Amino acid sequence: FQVTVDGQGMGPLTLAPAQDSQVPLSVVLAMDVSGSMRGAKLEGAINGASAFVDRLGKSDLCALVVFGTGVRQIVDFTGDHERIKRALAGLKATERETHLYQAAFDALDHASNAPSSRSAVVILTDGKDEGSQIGTEEVLAKITSREVPVYTLGYGKDADTKTLKRFAAASHGQFYSAPEGSDISGAYREIAVELQNDYQLTWNTTARPVHTALVTITMHYMGETASASQTADLAAGKPAKGSEQPKASVRWWPWLLGLGIVLIAGVAEIG
Repeated sequence: FQVTVDGQGMGPLTLAPAQDSQVPLSVVLAMDVSGSMRGAKLEGAINGASAFVDRLGKSDLCALVVFGTGVRQIVDFTGDHERIKRALAGLKATERETHLYQAAFDALDHASNAPSSRSAVVILTDGKDEGSQIGTEEVLAKITSREVPVYTLGYGKDADTKTLKRFAAASHGQFYSAPEGSDISGAYREIAVELQNDYQLTWNTTARPVHTALVTITMHYMGETASASQTADLAAGKPAKGSEQPKASVRWWPWLLGLGIVLIAGVAEIG
């Protein structure tokens, strides 16, 4: 790895699993409860989401949001994973509309105010938006203003695949297609693996940090090179966070399949 801040090389570098930093993960699970989800569809979604919760670390937090004709928070962020699973088991698909856009918008706000600095949104729907008072561009603007990866699951043949892909790509998350109920558990499992495989890259700088700087991380592996850049707010004496996820060009390497990297600029040492 190589790191530059406004073109100046940084070092030494330390790479470690994000879990080792003892910073828990905060996940917002957003579930479609419109009428089209009733029966076996909802049962499959509940089973997949419950298995996802079981894969979270002991210190990880989870919140449950449902959407149909409106958006409702069922459980706020909690480390009580059994509580989340009980809430999932009690869901009913009775809503007439599908406020997908509003759910994505609200879930991003909720994740941005999570108790921990590592957060993500996971949205499942089997249809397209019906009834939201906002549109796709407002959701994309919210995604741009937040540093939260969004993972989207399109359940069945009627899911709005195009929009779900746009939301995931804009946030550097991932889109998953689940044509059948049997595919849902696998999709949730892949998301859990990716979130648990975040890595944290840290470094120190002796230069006085500026208010904003362009941070570039370059990774070299077996003759291949990939980079990710993001502007970061740097403040003297404070960790400077940048949560840029790898660009699509990074993900194609087989050894990086399912690997996300959380980039965190090091603490400035002011001389």
